[in-house]
Amino acid sequence: MRTLKSLRRRSRLWLLALAAASVVLLAALADGAGTAAAHTYYLSPSGNDHSVGTSLAHAWRTLARASRLRPRPGDRILLQGGASFAGTLRVIVAGRGNPRAPVVIGSYGPGDATIEAGGSSAVEVLDSSGVRVERLVLRGSGASTNTGSGVLVLNDLRGGVALRAIRVAGVSAEGFGFAGIAVYGAPRDGSQSGYRGVAVNDCQANANRYYGIYVNGVEDPQTSRYANAEVSIRRCSAARNEGNPDYPQKHSGNGIFMGDVDGGVISESTAHDNGALNSCEDCGPAGIWAANAHAVRIEHDESYSNRSGPGGHDGDGFDLDGGTTDCVLQYDYSHDNDGAGLMVYGYAGAPHSVDGNTIRYDISRDDGRRGGYPGILLSGNGQAVTDSAVYGNSVALTPPRGGSPAAFEAVGSVSASVRSNAFSTRGGLPLVRVLAPQPGLTFQGNDYWTAGEPALFEYGSATFGSLDAWSSATGQERGAGGPLGSSVAPEGFSGSAGSAGAGA
Repeated sequence: MRTLKSLRRRSRLWLLALAAASVVLLAALADGAGTAAAHTYYLSPSGNDHSVGTSLAHAWRTLARASRLRPRPGDRILLQGGASFAGTLRVIVAGRGNPRAPVVIGSYGPGDATIEAGGSSAVEVLDSSGVRVERLVLRGSGASTNTGSGVLVLNDLRGGVALRAIRVAGVSAEGFGFAGIAVYGAPRDGSQSGYRGVAVNDCQANANRYYGIYVNGVEDPQTSRYANAEVSIRRCSAARNEGNPDYPQKHSGNGIFMGDVDGGVISESTAHDNGALNSCEDCGPAGIWAANAHAVRIEHDESYSNRSGPGGHDGDGFDLDGGTTDCVLQYDYSHDNDGAGLMVYGYAGAPHSVDGNTIRYDISRDDGRRGGYPGILLSGNGQAVTDSAVYGNSVALTPPRGGSPAAFEAVGSVSASVRSNAFSTRGGLPLVRVLAPQPGLTFQGNDYWTAGEPALFEYGSATFGSLDAWSSATGQERGAGGPLGSSVAPEGFSGSAGSAGAGA
């Protein structure tokens, strides 16, 4: 017969076990049901939509069947590598997802699966955290007929909700009407709903209409917040995203764009041959750029042969546009673009100031092929560009078919330190063009070189034919110890003898 002491001991043990089980259960619930119940769902052209989908022998056949699933955190949806599937895969994760237990969408077996999306998006991820899209080839019907994106990640939740942990890797997307890869917030209340922790790596986004790769939120001039944070785009390429010839209201045909972001990086990526069909009447696209962003680095990238389109505007290599603060362009290579090679630009009505941006250790070669855009441009057009730093860059220009680009140009309200750069031109192109003298714009210790032609410095309403004449008249390139600027041939220069120092 059990004693009272024995019963009490067993009761305490049972209560302790129950408490421990409750802790485990509550932790699982708090973790979005954890990964213990995670499943892998397979799709194969030989599958059957009436199957359970959770094994290779019982795979589903269509994206429509997979789109009816509400995957739980930790689930995987895998398409047979080397096979093609038609339509759209739509994913809405149960409970809005869990960053620590991502849902994976990708391929299994050798090769990558292909989604032929027709006129729609290929993969849609709606209002969910914790999603990885990887190892897929996505094809739309063509930029002029498709109305979606290759990967569309959308947050339309009201109230400034921050979803987290979105990863897109090893994806190729082409032939879509908006973007190859698009991650953005578009809530109906116009709030700053968006994403924290976005990574787009090793992707190709070619032959789409408006953008190759696009990250953004709702632009609200009344807010100091950003919709997105901690965004990285690495080792990606965006080419032949040509734009919309029937859309004169706004730019189209961009390579890689990052907007409404607090903290981000675009690195080791390329953008080329974008923008050929841009038709905006007073604006244009760029190869790689950011706007309304704080602390974004664009570095170790190449942007070339980007076009302005019939509209004739921009087609820039790199751009820190309106509302960019404390952003950096560094170690980038820009060449043969219609527009400016490296640019900081302010426009009226941007939500944030254009302040504290840096252009350093970049190369611009033969940019400004159309419209007279310079190698480096600082433009306060409706919004002042303040406290910029431009140093350690190299700019070289030869004459384009039309226009007269300068190596460096400042327009509008600009304050900046321009120092230790190398500017060289041929064919009589200006070395410096400042349309109106700027009290906050200083030049110190730069090198100016021409290939035997007279040097040309355009400053306000005056034109100067030598570095000495410009410096004496304006006080630029002078310090307490005397002249600061120089005229030394760039390394490897093989043209006829010449400098910017002689003549009047």
